[in-house]
Amino acid sequence: MGFSVSISYFGSVLHFLTPPEVDNAQKMQKYCIQEMKKDGINGLFAWLATRSIPKLERWKKKAYQKK
Repeated sequence: MGFSVSISYFGSVLHFLTPPEVDNAQKMQKYCIQEMKKDGINGLFAWLATRSIPKLERWKKKAYQKK
């Protein structure tokens, strides 16, 4: 439970810090992995931590809007 809470918190914080060119889930995953690696987090852990990004409500809404 603690892990999912921290991921949702991380996602909500990034919502305000996300560059404007990050407009889909794949770009967001790449951006998060880059930022986590800059902070010294292992690439494998960064990838695992960002796997759920496409399932977040924010990205589901954008995917439906494009159709």
